[in-house]
Amino acid sequence: MGTNSNNRDKNDILPLPEDYDYGDYLKISNIIHQLRMLNDNPGYIYNHGVSINYIFSFNDGCTPDDICKLEENIGYLLPKDYKEFLLYTNGMNFSNHVGSYLVGIGEIYINQNIFDYPQSTIVIGSVCDGSAHVVIDLKKEHDACIFIHDVYSGNLQNLNCGFALFFNRFIMTYGSAFWEWAGIGLSF
Repeated sequence: MGTNSNNRDKNDILPLPEDYDYGDYLKISNIIHQLRMLNDNPGYIYNHGVSINYIFSFNDGCTPDDICKLEENIGYLLPKDYKEFLLYTNGMNFSNHVGSYLVGIGEIYINQNIFDYPQSTIVIGSVCDGSAHVVIDLKKEHDACIFIHDVYSGNLQNLNCGFALFFNRFIMTYGSAFWEWAGIGLSF
């Protein structure tokens, strides 16, 4: 029986950096490092009935000055984990899934001019082919500041998590609406 070069075994698991701390798996730097490694070692995964080659597109990171200017403009401090995300990548998307992405600072400014959200909120992404926005409420505690806003119904759902946990789930589900999965035992 021949071997299939597309099959991976336990020895093909991508290596972690030597200084990787398993207790910090939600650190933005660890998540982005792993995603970049995936881009360098593409593989297919099952998603919604099809096999998809997961590839992530990253923008260049913004500068600390860019973040300071945004905070001055909106009048609120950004959560630390979201600032870290912006420093590593000023927005990102799934290369073959156009319906979900996280925006960079430039699009945050554009969204402020287009959408009528409270001043304490910023739109940081779009999901479900644009039918919902990912919103940070900057007045909320940073571990419960992420909301999903359904642009058609107007419903606003608190995901009861901070940016790092949201980002981890967003990546694990490849931009799918994981918050709608509560019926299968996920707790938020």
